[in-house]
Amino acid sequence: MSVPTLLCVLLVAVVAASGAAYGVMKLVNPANPALGKTSRAALGQTFPTSFGEVSISHIERTTGLASEALAGAAHGIQGLVPVGSEQVEVSLLLHNTTGHQTRWATKFFAMKSGADGKRTTAPVTVGNPGGYIPSGAMVEALLTFVVLSDGNGQRLVYHDPASGKAMEISLGRAYRADGTSADAHGH
Repeated sequence: MSVPTLLCVLLVAVVAASGAAYGVMKLVNPANPALGKTSRAALGQTFPTSFGEVSISHIERTTGLASEALAGAAHGIQGLVPVGSEQVEVSLLLHNTTGHQTRWATKFFAMKSGADGKRTTAPVTVGNPGGYIPSGAMVEALLTFVVLSDGNGQRLVYHDPASGKAMEISLGRAYRADGTSADAHGH
C-alpha cells in the first residue's frame, strides 16, 4: 500500500473514531435542557373540558428578528414581533368525547402573564379561527400569542363557554432573546 493511501485510510479511521467517541459521550452525558422555558408537566397531559379534553402537544417560542436584521425598515411588516417580546405558538389537540358535535374557537383561549399574572393576551388571528368538532373526533389547533419577554410565568387559559369556568395551564416563563430570564438582569 502506498504512503498517501495509508495516510487517507488512517485519517478516515481517526475521524470515524472521533465521531464514535463524541456520540458515546453525548449518550452518557447529554446536554441539560434549558430550565424553566416550558412546563414539561403540561406537554402531553390532558385537561378536562365540557366537550371532552384538551392536551398541549407542542410549544414553540420565537423572539423574532432584531432591528439590525431589518435595517430599520420595520413599518408595514405583518406579524412583526416587537423588541422585548416573543411569539409563543401552542399546538393543542381538542378531543370531543361527547355524543354530539361541539364548537371551538380561538377566542375561547387567552394567555396570562406578567409579574402579577394578570396581563391577558388574546391569540393573534392565524389560520383556522375555530369550527366544529364531530363527536369522538380530535382537532389540532394552533394558537399564536405575542407576549413580553419579561421572565414572568405564562399560563394558557381556556374559557369554557358551556360551563362558564376557566381552566389555566402553566406554560413556563417568557425569556429574552439571549435566552436569559429578566430576573437575571436585576429586575
